[in-house]
Amino acid sequence: MSDIRNIAALAMLTPDAKEAERLQADMENILAMGKTMPAPTGANSVSHAVTADALREDTARPYEDSAALTALSKKERDGCIAVSRTVGGES
Repeated sequence: MSDIRNIAALAMLTPDAKEAERLQADMENILAMGKTMPAPTGANSVSHAVTADALREDTARPYEDSAALTALSKKERDGCIAVSRTVGGES
């Protein structure tokens, strides 16, 4: 039942116990159905996926006009954009 409670919190929902139980059953049915599905083939297959060693190396670098970027935000803290929490109240 904790999966449903976590998902509900992310969606900012508060299902009662009966609804949470129904949602948990729905989630279990969805996951069971996914296990019975055949592996994708053809154009939708992940066999052509890019491997991690083919990706570029990330390099941290300063943004050219960070002052203009932070000026657009509603909240700023220590030169960074402050984003409100989505779960668990305000930051």
